[in-house]
Amino acid sequence: MVHRDDIDGLRAFAVIAVVFFHARVPGFGGGFTGVDVFFVISGYLIAGIVWRGMEREDFSFARFYARRFARLLPALLIVSAVTLIASFFLLLPNEFLAAAEAGGFVSVFLSNYLFLRQANDYWSQNELATQPFLHTWSLAIEEQFYLVLPVLMLGAAACARKARSPLPVALLVGVAVVASFGASVYLTATSQAAAFYSLATRAWELFVGVLLAMVSGRYGWHLGRRASELAGWLGLGLLGWGVLGLSQDTQFPGVAALLPTLGAALIILAAGSGESPPSLVTRVLSARPVIAVGLASYSLYLWHWPILTLVASAGWYAYGLPSIPKIWLLVAIIALSLTSYKWVERPLRRKANDASAQSVIMVGLVALACLAAMSQVFVSIASRSEPVAQPLPPMVRQLVADLKEPPGMECEGSKDVAAVHNDGGGCLIGKPGGAVTYAVVGDSHARMWARGLGSVSDQVGRTGLLMARSGCVPMVGIERPKRDDCPQLVEASLSYVARVQSIRTVVLAGYWIRQADWMYKGLTPHARGERGLAQFEQGLEKAIVTLAAAGKHVVVMRDVPELAGKGYAYESAMASIKNQGAAIYGVSRREHDERQSRFTRILSKLQERHGFDVLDPADWICGEECVAAQAGKAFYYDQNHLTDAAALYFRAVWKPIVSSP
Repeated sequence: MVHRDDIDGLRAFAVIAVVFFHARVPGFGGGFTGVDVFFVISGYLIAGIVWRGMEREDFSFARFYARRFARLLPALLIVSAVTLIASFFLLLPNEFLAAAEAGGFVSVFLSNYLFLRQANDYWSQNELATQPFLHTWSLAIEEQFYLVLPVLMLGAAACARKARSPLPVALLVGVAVVASFGASVYLTATSQAAAFYSLATRAWELFVGVLLAMVSGRYGWHLGRRASELAGWLGLGLLGWGVLGLSQDTQFPGVAALLPTLGAALIILAAGSGESPPSLVTRVLSARPVIAVGLASYSLYLWHWPILTLVASAGWYAYGLPSIPKIWLLVAIIALSLTSYKWVERPLRRKANDASAQSVIMVGLVALACLAAMSQVFVSIASRSEPVAQPLPPMVRQLVADLKEPPGMECEGSKDVAAVHNDGGGCLIGKPGGAVTYAVVGDSHARMWARGLGSVSDQVGRTGLLMARSGCVPMVGIERPKRDDCPQLVEASLSYVARVQSIRTVVLAGYWIRQADWMYKGLTPHARGERGLAQFEQGLEKAIVTLAAAGKHVVVMRDVPELAGKGYAYESAMASIKNQGAAIYGVSRREHDERQSRFTRILSKLQERHGFDVLDPADWICGEECVAAQAGKAFYYDQNHLTDAAALYFRAVWKPIVSSP
């Protein structure tokens, strides 16, 4: 396969899209699709390498993997080592621990499955926003694919020789594309993290590249001049649509991944046969400046995300390091990447190519083992402060305390329905041994107030019961995605507090708006749209009526204001540290009220019917703007949960409830 400058240009397009997306450059909301372009390119090039070896009948697994090691390991190992060392100084302990653990997974090319596990973990997923190794998930998928592809192609080729037809190879690749794409579409709708990070759901993009290598390289099929021109422009249009038209809110990969995948495939085909002039798009991608970026694209991809993450870290600001304007940060990243390409990638790759395959593989395995050992040492430092401890400035230690664990975890309620029926299965708050006079029933949005509730209850000498279970919004008969035990637990909780005579007041607190959104969009087993909202209203009304019939004073606590994005809780705390403890605001009160409008309409109707009270924490958290961090303290653990420190800071929210007779 002749070296193709246009593919280097396509790499440049892909890496710039990814880097600008991660740097939050306006207009690149779908820049993450650059990774899909890399997948197509990799499938195309690797299949070509395997085909050539098979045609010459000298394909060697040792030589194949030695070339992969020589291509990927030098820059990856250096970036990983530098990232771990910088993380030791700059990251919070929990972030440093996550980075050290990820380094170990990088050493065995399984980081994608680590991040899949964390993305599915309700309380760990916000760690990904500060994970400096997050971008290695795509490298892991490619390496896993490289283990599978040669075996599949050699087996299919053997069948093709027996059948004297290329059909078995084409069928195998075609079935792989269809099966993997089908799995991607299905899991994107049901488990998006699995669809995003799994080889099984991403392999179809690599196999599209394999198909391209088969039809254009192995079997010599090429587009004519006009068709090449059309393919080039159509491919560029699809890529542009993906980068400019998609966003983080897009259900991805699934069907949306067709845009970058088919766009890349069409541009690769647009080069034509070489007998006629290449398309205009091919010529543009073959321009020298574009090729230069493409050649350094691997180093640029490796360096950009750790730098962006570490420069925005707690330690960076706490040590008083300067804030770098985005444009200069991007310039620095590109300069470092070009240097890495010139002095690391190219020289070490040349040396590896001159050595025997066995030597390269042995050295590569030893180097990966060293990375794994280094990661394990840093895991020990992060988790046990051994053999040394991280040097943390005072403001960082404060932030560590605020974000150490999910808020109110000591009061997560029992999941045993029988236990809840018998004794509430909850957490006693306030005066020890006193009669329980109030109860709070809800999900993690109830539990996050545990410290504030405890402080107020201690002050007034009252005892309360917090019955909080993550994901279980306190509504009768309403299911929650991925938590099918919630209806039984909620009904058991309501039954218990209704029976206990000393409990006079019951507060219902939950992530109401998320549940309403799910039911409106049909993501739960309930009807979609207005009918779904009607069932939401009925579920909440049944809970209120159950308690009111037992003579309880019912209070519904509204949601706290939500932040704009998953990473903003951390960013706001960083901004407060950077600005000597200044208050940092999240959303405006108007934006919060608009976000809550769907729930507000339902709550107003129910309040008119049943006359319960409403408690709104936004009255304490917001003026015209809603505070997200202050005095270097993070008030939010994530997008919608307050920290324990914030629960204490805003504890006055609960005084009217806890103090009432």
